[in-house]
Amino acid sequence: MSRNYVGSDGIIIHGNAAVSKEETPIDPSKLQPVVQELYHAQQNYQNINTENSYQQELQVQQQVEQQLNFPQNGRMPIGSGNAADILNSMSERNLLDPSPIKMSQFREIGADPENDLEETNVNQDNDFRPGLDFNNMQFPDSSKIHVTKCPNLDGHDWSEEITPKYTSHPWRFLMPILYYGPNNQIHGLRESIILAIKLNRTLALPPFHKHASLVEENTPYSDLVEPTHRIDERALRHLVKIVKLDELRQKCGTWFGTALLTRPVSCQQNMFERLFSFEYYTQIHILKYHTWDDFKKNQGANCELLHSPPLPPLSAMADKRAIQLPNSDEELKKLYFSNERCAALVFPFKNFNFDPIVLKAQSDRLTPDMRSLMEDVINATPRPPYIKDVATMFIDEIIRQGDFIGIHWRYDLDDWMSINCKDGVQGFMGEKCSQIHSARADPTILARGVAKIVQYLGEKGATRSKIVYIATPLAEEDMIERINDWLEQNTSIKVLWSRHLQTFFDHFYQNCDVVNRDWLDLLSLLEQEVVYRSTVFIRSVVSSWSLNVQLQRSVENRDKFDVTNWRLLGT
Repeated sequence: MSRNYVGSDGIIIHGNAAVSKEETPIDPSKLQPVVQELYHAQQNYQNINTENSYQQELQVQQQVEQQLNFPQNGRMPIGSGNAADILNSMSERNLLDPSPIKMSQFREIGADPENDLEETNVNQDNDFRPGLDFNNMQFPDSSKIHVTKCPNLDGHDWSEEITPKYTSHPWRFLMPILYYGPNNQIHGLRESIILAIKLNRTLALPPFHKHASLVEENTPYSDLVEPTHRIDERALRHLVKIVKLDELRQKCGTWFGTALLTRPVSCQQNMFERLFSFEYYTQIHILKYHTWDDFKKNQGANCELLHSPPLPPLSAMADKRAIQLPNSDEELKKLYFSNERCAALVFPFKNFNFDPIVLKAQSDRLTPDMRSLMEDVINATPRPPYIKDVATMFIDEIIRQGDFIGIHWRYDLDDWMSINCKDGVQGFMGEKCSQIHSARADPTILARGVAKIVQYLGEKGATRSKIVYIATPLAEEDMIERINDWLEQNTSIKVLWSRHLQTFFDHFYQNCDVVNRDWLDLLSLLEQEVVYRSTVFIRSVVSSWSLNVQLQRSVENRDKFDVTNWRLLGT
């Protein structure tokens, strides 16, 4: 069976969407003095010992992202709103009235509001065996490889009674509406879990969404993906209680009682489409407009997208940026106070700061309780079981000893470069963009970088392996092949990439409809799981794909020798 394949971020693109009319693009050249200081800081990397260098690199990366305010998806600036300022504004304008906002006026005619609101308790070279004939890769019978049936990714197994670590109110619910690309959706789900715990609400798992480039039909449901395609639902149930969707519909009626905002929501087409798709999945309303024609007819200066009352009010969120939520339970409950049974959390992403999990130098920014909670949430949201199983089989059968180096190379020309390396970028990022352009033009630069870092890691005792898995977008496959050619001719380093993984995967699951239907998303998850298990991980900068891998490794204290892939550029 033939199928196009893709590696890592080939399906997790930030996109080249035009900047909305309500945003003012940032001119990086105006920030030149700031980023120039960061550039000088980068020059000191070679004088920093191994244990500290990784943290320094990530700190510089974080500063660059903050100073240049790179939108993670090419659309909306993130993470600059201040919850305390919003609370002060609400207090000054008497918007913190503790009386609940009721939705009875929005319920269906004939519905019984009393019944609807009824409370209820509810490596060495000889360890490498890739079978290099990619067109006819063969796998002998092995007791280690045992696949009996296609995975059930569309179903939810509620047969097992699980007592979660965190208890929650049995008839107050929170359901997030996820935004941006697939990896940002994972991040948004993790933030939603934290908020559900802190607000004492039971979590409802939301639908995930395919990347826009993979949606073939223009329908409100063609982008929808069951959460079981993206996470291990059973693992999450050990952390928090999850309400079933049909039970949520029964208890919430036809409307969400309130919309908890994490950023301003305006009448942008992409926001309407995501909310419309969410309504289709849940069959519970939140939008003011229920058809595309109604939305387009009312799209204008006085357009309001949400029908469910928002918290905080839109009038208190004038800076058009995401709210940086406080860690304090008390402050969160002030911000999102509501007696409504059912709340939708609208577009969570980068509202809680996970950076101190990776940046040990910033660890004091998290209280011990908050750090513990974040680590619990990261551990409770692994990839689906069969993704983990295939990764195990691939590593056992192809790499044998499981000792290898994982690299994520994110900098494809039509996506990452077009967003982050536009004309006029100067200073620190300008220097990096120039180096990336040079490496793209001459892949032997990267090949030499790989050879040097493999040698360096061996000398430091991090790993003796000469096996490297490179996760990369499809558009970069030709460059990876040229890197592999140089390494084969000049070193004993062996390179694996998505071509090997796809061939292995097809051997077991090519006849599974559920896999074929969502193949590109699943291959990206599979590559993440593989590099997550690497002995050393070399991550891409400004990439949520890499960040999700790094968070897992940091929580497990497996990141001592991890570095950013800028090291491959000779710096």
